[in-house]
Amino acid sequence: MKATTINLLQKLLDNGSVTASSVSRSAWDEILPMLSSGALRKEKTGAGSRLSLADRKAVAGQLERVRPNWTDTGNAPPRASAVRKYRDSKRAISNNPEPIYLRSCRESCVWSNGINSLDVADLTRIADIAAIATKTDDQWHSDAPIGLIENKEVFFHCERLYRQVECGSFIYYGGNVPKRMNEWLAARERAPLILLYADYDPVGLNNYLRLKQKNGAAVEFVVPPNFEELMEKWGKHQLLEKNVKYLRYIEQSEDVFVKRMVNAMQKHGCGLEQEILLTCS
Repeated sequence: MKATTINLLQKLLDNGSVTASSVSRSAWDEILPMLSSGALRKEKTGAGSRLSLADRKAVAGQLERVRPNWTDTGNAPPRASAVRKYRDSKRAISNNPEPIYLRSCRESCVWSNGINSLDVADLTRIADIAAIATKTDDQWHSDAPIGLIENKEVFFHCERLYRQVECGSFIYYGGNVPKRMNEWLAARERAPLILLYADYDPVGLNNYLRLKQKNGAAVEFVVPPNFEELMEKWGKHQLLEKNVKYLRYIEQSEDVFVKRMVNAMQKHGCGLEQEILLTCS
């Protein structure tokens, strides 16, 4: 419920009634259930009308349910505090760390923050995955190139495809590279090179451009040498049809690689899902 409506209900409890002309349209929409139930009443008064209180207990109860609770929340995290204040965790501005999930195909791949180190390859052998809780200003980095993988199946089978590539570790991002991940990658040199392993479609190319905008020349989109042959045989038309907004954006790019990929997609009228590579390994 909006603050203006909450203030209106408090005014009704304090004064018993208000002029109808002072009630905003959005407030009328929000108090309609209370008018229907009889808790509030709209009455004619001379040339105008008033909104009046009919059931104090019902209106007070409704106000108690919707009014923010400004009681001190102590050391509670932001989303927990937002539930207590607003009954809505999404109203919080979160400062929680952002987890990233990593795997490695190498014998060893160490990430360090200058104080602690983490061997992603060792953890991949033990638990099939590693994780780091990241903040933009942290110092986590790797001396080996990293690969960003869009699709979970490819991420969990990366050793079938990418054992021989130069990546030390792979990060799963799923669909679109999150804004906070992109900012984290750009905050300092996390690795000497970022390789993008994505679907060959407008979304994948949009992610590539977003990463390059933040990270510059240190980003490459990895494409198999037989890409057009695979696209012609296994391409999916819906990858273009449902991503028109991304296609219109990337078509304006002057990036030579993007232009080549857009030409290939338009030539064949489709995009290609990355998982097809697992059938060719």
